Amino acid sequence: MALGAGTIRSGRLRLRLPYKNWGTNPQVAAEISKDIMGMVKPTFEQHYRMQISWQTPPSGFSPWVIETNTTSEFEVDLEENGLPTSGELRKIASISKITEWSNDDHKRHFIAGLADSIGSVRESHRRFTPDYQILSLEFKGDNFLLVRDVCNLLRSLNCHADQILWNHPNQHSGTDPFYATWKKGFKLRVLMDNYVAVASFLMRSKMRQSERNLALQSRRHDTEPACPDRVINITPKTVHPEEGSDFLPVELRGYHFMHNKHICAALGCEFAPYDKLKEHIRDVGKYVNPFPILVTGSARDIARIIRLKPIMSSRKYNRVNCDLPKIMENLRKGERLLFESGGAGYPIREVLNAVNFVLAASSGDLFGKRPRGLRGERLERFIENGSYKSAHLEVPEKLTPLIVTDGRHSALVGPENPVVYGKLVTIEKGILLKVRDIREDDL
Repeated sequence: MALGAGTIRSGRLRLRLPYKNWGTNPQVAAEISKDIMGMVKPTFEQHYRMQISWQTPPSGFSPWVIETNTTSEFEVDLEENGLPTSGELRKIASISKITEWSNDDHKRHFIAGLADSIGSVRESHRRFTPDYQILSLEFKGDNFLLVRDVCNLLRSLNCHADQILWNHPNQHSGTDPFYATWKKGFKLRVLMDNYVAVASFLMRSKMRQSERNLALQSRRHDTEPACPDRVINITPKTVHPEEGSDFLPVELRGYHFMHNKHICAALGCEFAPYDKLKEHIRDVGKYVNPFPILVTGSARDIARIIRLKPIMSSRKYNRVNCDLPKIMENLRKGERLLFESGGAGYPIREVLNAVNFVLAASSGDLFGKRPRGLRGERLERFIENGSYKSAHLEVPEKLTPLIVTDGRHSALVGPENPVVYGKLVTIEKGILLKVRDIREDDL
């Protein structure tokens, strides 16, 4: 719990448990208080003679806070396991010594403390449907190696990650290179039934919530396969200008990544699927895009982006009516690209996403920047009521992003051009990708 949620200053440990919306439910809030009083408090007292106090959050969206003075026994245990005795632990800690523990029960208790402190059991954590409930371990900061090592600790208990969402622009901003607020933290996700089969929670309130989530499933699932045995599905990622950010560790800085497992490999994880990644790297032009894949906003916002990029602003754009019924029919026929030539063109799915945004934005039916509801149903309504005719495409004479606009809202859709994009990539150490800027002569 100290590693997941703790800060130590001047011999005082402060745990901030990010339960937030749990506190809006009085019954659950009472359960959390009961857990702290009946489970957490005696655990600290019996093991380390640490007397805890806690604050009930003033609102449902504030963290629960537990505080206590550290003791020499506690600090000795931290030091012997390679953990710091001051600072915000999860930002600076290494658990390399803990991963070497031979006692699986000790590992389970350690993981339980993390799950109690940073494990999210919201029902919305699922793999596409309620039938695959997820425990999401959520880390803030830039401690990439800690996330890697926690994943390996779980693997040693036969609990394999369903997904790692790394705190990297290729993960948090895979289609929009202009998205600056990508530093959203890490999510290490495992199937809930896989997790409860090998580990647990100290907090009974979390265990009860996990049981409620599991009741939503129609069946229990087998343990996820290990990383080298898993199929890797890779989609194109835009090249983000902050791939060289000082926020990133030196192992990742300046490189472009196609997939979360690609980052695992760059961090030196011995269980990463190196051979499968190298197979995809042979066709790297399919998975790298130097242009925005999809950027949405007001017509003014998109016009400003184009003006700032000479390779886009120097184009001649031809206006084309948005024939939404025909584009939808092309997709149903299995076609992938619009205005296709020699294996290059604009991905139809992204063009449809752009049309969906523009028309939904103009009708005021967005949630943030996302259209509400299912894309297919919405597009069919646009066809039925004819509103799609208000939008048009502006297609450049060379393969740079096209514009979907109705004059008020716009979207950029970047082309796929694998032969050209592959020439922009330099490969280092067999798996690390450096992508240079695209130039006019490349087109």
